[in-house]
Amino acid sequence: IFAGAAPEYVDAVLSTEPASLSERAARAPWDRSRIAAAIHQAIPRGPQIVDPESGHALSDIFCQMRIDGDRHILVALNINPQREFERAVVRMPGHGAVEEWDCRTGERRAIATQPGCCFEEFETTFAVSGERAYVLTPTRDPSVLEAPKTVEAGRQICDGPFEYELAEDNVCVLDFARFRLDEGEWSERAEILKIDQAVRAALEISERGGEMVQPWFHAKFHPAPPVRARLALEYLFTLESAPDKPVTLAIERPKQWRISLNGQAISSDADGWWVDAAFEKLALPAAALQTGENILTLEIPFHAAINLEALYLLGDFGVRQQDSHVLLTRRPKRLHVGDITEQGFPFYGGSLTYAVPLPPLAEGRRVFVETSGFEAACIKVRRAGGADAMIAFPPYRAEATGTGDRLELEVVLTRRNTFGPLHQLPLRSHAYGPGNFTTGGAHFTNDYMLYPAGLLEAPVISWADTPQE
Repeated sequence: IFAGAAPEYVDAVLSTEPASLSERAARAPWDRSRIAAAIHQAIPRGPQIVDPESGHALSDIFCQMRIDGDRHILVALNINPQREFERAVVRMPGHGAVEEWDCRTGERRAIATQPGCCFEEFETTFAVSGERAYVLTPTRDPSVLEAPKTVEAGRQICDGPFEYELAEDNVCVLDFARFRLDEGEWSERAEILKIDQAVRAALEISERGGEMVQPWFHAKFHPAPPVRARLALEYLFTLESAPDKPVTLAIERPKQWRISLNGQAISSDADGWWVDAAFEKLALPAAALQTGENILTLEIPFHAAINLEALYLLGDFGVRQQDSHVLLTRRPKRLHVGDITEQGFPFYGGSLTYAVPLPPLAEGRRVFVETSGFEAACIKVRRAGGADAMIAFPPYRAEATGTGDRLELEVVLTRRNTFGPLHQLPLRSHAYGPGNFTTGGAHFTNDYMLYPAGLLEAPVISWADTPQE
């Protein structure tokens, strides 16, 4: 089918062959309805997905059908990112048994259909951006059953507060410091990448950037650059009370640095790594930590291949931040529904599991969880004795199989609030690169620009009378 004018070029060379071919093919003006009509004329027994009230085709449902031997395979996708279709009639050409295949789980379910003159017809729904996959075969597979019918018996909003568990230590970002070169004066406190630029400017060394030759590559072909000055950095953080468990420092290339905490030397021998092998972990002696202000000092012979970066404190603590200052506090015993960045976890980027008690009426029944109000990569839903289910996209609903009297909602966060950019204005950008971390002027703030994180709205638990299979 040629839509609109025939092409005039083949492999960038002027040619009459496309026009000649179009004379022997179906043709239609460049118009949606005319193109659709040409398709239906060329494939009179193609699949149809229509509105049950009007009978008109649902133009937001794109579909593709393949014929594989005696099987017809239909995949349909709702391309509308805002609209859900609660009712849609599907007509698959041919006669036989229809199954729905779940492409995420591999589950197959038989579909009850109404035979038409040359098709099998059934009704379904399409979630926002949701997809369906159907397979029509001449005979039914007796091992494939229809989905059990469910009748909702009740539902309840679960608004917490909830007990919770972290999958890893909490994190506190240290990305503000003051510096001095050799025996010079100490600078004012500034964000560490701004310090990197200031040091390079003072020593007449070119700035780092997305277009630079990477240091690891430069080192393969050039000798180590000469030391230009001795650089000292002081990172400040405040401790509300002595922590119950050890605090760890995550730092890149610790062997390059001489490190001390409140004047006490810290060994640069790493004890494993955190998130990425580049971040090595150093134990901070409990005796060196003190209630109130703490100063972490780093010194290094500075040259062009040295990169100044943020540091990270890891441990069993809460974090409160205001402007560029951070305070280590006690972790909250429970979490409320809402942004965890305001509940002691502004920089945390691991998984966070909420313990949600089941309503008594839900026990012994099929249980479902609905929630679209979360800021994370996804949510894993689990119940004792059952398999994990995932909530990541519409309809934001999952069944919690198992027998336990509570649900665990594991919110899988991202590292955005850990690694940033943390000081860019505005908060969101259409794309990210090195320049997003070194913004200036009206596009920079000393405040921490954080994405809301965690369960931002209360989840809804519903239960149905149909027993699990």
